[in-house]
Amino acid sequence: MIEQKFQALAKRIKYVAFNASFMSGILIHSLDNSFNIRICGKEIEEYYRVFLLDKDMVLHVQGVKHKKFSKNDIKQYVTTFFTNITNVEPVATVHVPTNIMTQSAFTLTGYKAISAGATVYKYARQLLIKTLMEMKEDAHTVYEHYTKLK
Repeated sequence: MIEQKFQALAKRIKYVAFNASFMSGILIHSLDNSFNIRICGKEIEEYYRVFLLDKDMVLHVQGVKHKKFSKNDIKQYVTTFFTNITNVEPVATVHVPTNIMTQSAFTLTGYKAISAGATVYKYARQLLIKTLMEMKEDAHTVYEHYTKLK
């Protein structure tokens, strides 16, 4: 059952990552990061719910990595991830002579939006896959713990 849940959730990752990347492609830089965090955070909340890791019984199991996060904890987890990747690998910039800038400002803005969207897709997908795999392992750990007690 855990594997079936994992497979169903894994199929959703590309759509969630696309939604996050689409928001980064829109030219509202001050809002896109908060939307990305919100979109990825909602998906991680769904992982908790589906794998039943949000129950109090998980707190007593040794070896569970993601124990009962609150919404603020999830937000901090996602924010930290996106902050770390943006500090490590900056988005490429294009250097253009100033006389061409006036003629192609719109084109360059479009390229930056596409570049930002592609980068966010890559990293949102990476975050969600990593988290989903960890939560699958946590679900197996919880299952093994409680089946040994019987």
